[in-house]
Amino acid sequence: MRKFCLILTIGIALDQLLKWLLFTNGNNYIWRDFLGIQLSTNRGIAFSLPVYGYVSIVISLLLLCFLAWLGWKYFSWRVVWTAFGMGLIFAGAISNLFDRIFLGFVRDYLRIWFFPVFNLADIMIFMGVIILIAFYKDIWHEI
Repeated sequence: MRKFCLILTIGIALDQLLKWLLFTNGNNYIWRDFLGIQLSTNRGIAFSLPVYGYVSIVISLLLLCFLAWLGWKYFSWRVVWTAFGMGLIFAGAISNLFDRIFLGFVRDYLRIWFFPVFNLADIMIFMGVIILIAFYKDIWHEI
């Protein structure tokens, strides 16, 4: 549980620090139309789907509760990959939830080619899911 808390704390701090630094600076940098910093606000949920306001906050909280239940029921918390994967997912989700609650939108800033603009929190969620799928690939048929 210590590893989970450490990853959670560092992940939230890094994402919020990057958002603060980039949005305070206010510059966009694009490299060859492929990679860049493009400051953007996302009032919807994932991929800017049109779910706004308190509904997006409630959906986020429900998904976090469901993930916590899944982790409690199916995952071994003594395994380092569980702490790492769940820590990344929770750090990303809580950091974006923080933005939604206190700002009314999520601050996105990374642009890669044709993908929607995203942030470090989105990367943490994605990597956490990949880690859990890879490590627990044998139990997914039970869920």
